Amino acid sequence: MKYLNSFLLLALLAVLFSCGEEDSDDIMSSDTIIGEWQLVALDYMGSSTTINPYGPPVSSVFEGVARDVNTTITFNADNTFVSLGSYIIDLEADVLGYTIEQAFPFEGFLGSGTWELDGTTMTTTNDTNQQTSVIELENFSDNSWNTNYRTELSTIQQGFTVNQVIDGNFFFEK
Repeated sequence: MKYLNSFLLLALLAVLFSCGEEDSDDIMSSDTIIGEWQLVALDYMGSSTTINPYGPPVSSVFEGVARDVNTTITFNADNTFVSLGSYIIDLEADVLGYTIEQAFPFEGFLGSGTWELDGTTMTTTNDTNQQTSVIELENFSDNSWNTNYRTELSTIQQGFTVNQVIDGNFFFEK
């Protein structure tokens, strides 16, 4: 369970700073994104394979849905952003024929940083870790937008290699 918790936290962090793959046909200006946006839904699904140097690989599939979402992100005219709030991810994972359900609380969302917008492609840089993310804004209107993402990553956790593929969606409203 300790490895699963570490995996899930890493997976969610990767998801939060991932690139979108689908393009929107909407044309927008920087003025349209300025303001406070509420995260209204977050869901994802994926798979994980843990490579154990002492035994066979262990594969799992998982799904996560956010609840108790109280998270905002504010894009300012000076090209800075601040996100605040919390949510809980209810995760269900199928591992070795067993279903594991667990809730993971998250605070702070993306933190703060700077942003640039080019069409429907937003680039953000986090103030704390200087990590840059590219996000495709989809289905954008004056009052809502979403982003779909796919993340593939490989990490080493206590000598085990964990390969993950995660697909998900964030939905925002003004």
